[in-house]
Amino acid sequence: MNPFISLSLFVILLSFFIILNAHSSYDETKARPILNSLSMVFTNQQSPADINASETNRKGASEGQGNSIDKIEGLFSSEIAGVKAKQNRMGTELRMRLPFSVFEQKIMSSLSGNAAVGPAGQQAFFLPTLVSLLDLQDKKPYKMEMVVHASAADSLERQSAAKRLSAISSKMEGAGLPKKLITIGLSDDADSSVIDIYFHRYHPVSNLDTERVGGGS
Repeated sequence: MNPFISLSLFVILLSFFIILNAHSSYDETKARPILNSLSMVFTNQQSPADINASETNRKGASEGQGNSIDKIEGLFSSEIAGVKAKQNRMGTELRMRLPFSVFEQKIMSSLSGNAAVGPAGQQAFFLPTLVSLLDLQDKKPYKMEMVVHASAADSLERQSAAKRLSAISSKMEGAGLPKKLITIGLSDDADSSVIDIYFHRYHPVSNLDTERVGGGS
């Protein structure tokens, strides 16, 4: 065969596939799970973009859960600078690390009234909004666990951190969040400038479960 004819056919085929590829598209919702699986297989972890990009089609048992978690994450990210957030793959749990002092100021300066106005004349709806997202009336509510880091060798720092956490917890209870949905604790980490917050569905412990834990028969 004439080499020029072979070259011409090759160029024509190449042009055809280039044009075909340029006009093609793919379904993002169907491609995302495949890309995540490939990423986990070859890197053993998800990229930050995949972690932050929650699945848009959460149906079945997890329907409604991811939406609330996304709203909680969005509330913190929009109101507090320096928030580092990560959801689990199902979008039912959320872990965040953020500056302790900034979070404390945001909670303590928020008012719980419908016409809440902050010291600077701006509306302070952060706390009421957070309470409404956690204490869902028609669904299983979310629990909020707050852990502050304080050096185990500094007793005064730990006492101060515990006191500040208790004040935040009381403020949230006063805004209408049930006590059962709040947990506070201290960690031995030396970095006392940050607070770790965990959000997950609240699972009440029945009396039967309590008896089993306590060794009752």
